[in-house]
Amino acid sequence: MPAPVGPLPQGRSERFVRSVVWNWAGVSISLITGFLLSPYLFRKLGPEGYGIWALSFSLIEYYWLLDLGVRSATAKFVAHHWTTGESAQVSEVMSTAVFYSCLIAVLMLGIVALAASSIEGFFRISNSYHASFRALLMLITVSWCLGLVFNLFSAALEAVQRFDVTNRIAIITTGSRAAVWFSVLYLGYGIVALGIATLANQCLMYGFNYYYFRKVLPDC
Repeated sequence: MPAPVGPLPQGRSERFVRSVVWNWAGVSISLITGFLLSPYLFRKLGPEGYGIWALSFSLIEYYWLLDLGVRSATAKFVAHHWTTGESAQVSEVMSTAVFYSCLIAVLMLGIVALAASSIEGFFRISNSYHASFRALLMLITVSWCLGLVFNLFSAALEAVQRFDVTNRIAIITTGSRAAVWFSVLYLGYGIVALGIATLANQCLMYGFNYYYFRKVLPDC
């Protein structure tokens, strides 16, 4: 819902403090789960399995270069048009950003699918992990492609200062991911099952992003 133009509404300071507290809570949960789970992941996956797991996620970080600042631009322009009450322009910004992100996501998925064997050879993955590495790489790439699109809705929520919502989503999904990872490893499954669990958990987060976007900005 567009914000009214005029003086700042009462309670803005309270909202600011609440957002800061939620930010701290989100960062704390992320740090705690990472600190506790990393040694467990290493023990259960073994040195090579953990290395492949870490390598796959490291490769994904380079994908974000293709974002080209679209998420940041989306947040900036949504914030501007929301403040001025221009809901139609907010819709235009979101439609353009989603269209671009879908194109890049499809392109990236196709490139990785075709180049998976070359990537595997470049990093000299051992024979015992060939299939697992390819499957994990594709699973995480699919997750990134979905994230490229659905994180735009998270950017829009941040643009309208709903950090309480975005951090609540992050806390829920981080906690559930930690629980799912622990369960998968405890039951003796490997990195492919861990990748599937990760993708499912990320889809949960993307669903929350879209749901709350529609709830907070119903006119978009």
